[in-house]
Amino acid sequence: MATTSPRLWRQTPYLLWLASDTGKGLAATLFSFAVPLLALVITGDPAKAGIIAAVGTVARLLATLAGGVLADRHRRIVMMTLGAALSALAAGAFTALALAGGIDFLTLLLFEIVLAGVGGLFSPAGKPR
Repeated sequence: MATTSPRLWRQTPYLLWLASDTGKGLAATLFSFAVPLLALVITGDPAKAGIIAAVGTVARLLATLAGGVLADRHRRIVMMTLGAALSALAAGAFTALALAGGIDFLTLLLFEIVLAGVGGLFSPAGKPR
């Protein structure tokens, strides 16, 4: 007798994972590609774009160390969902600020630190133990 497997779209853990992983992917793309590229376009200075990328990498590294400890001590699905929500909030704020024309070197640097920090802090929760 054949049994029907449950539909993924009705599985709450799967939907939470999908939403958080999608948010994490979008934030990682914004962090690693779009912000340094925007820095180059806005400032016209490759050195400033490099500074932003380097500071973001260091922020992500430091946050990942703390994120690993948090992932071992807290529920991972909660951490993944919180990380996705914070990433989406930061990306939305960045987009709104960009549309309003309020982007400069300091703003890009701060958003890079925030996005890298959130990514580093919450990404270990999505990795298998």
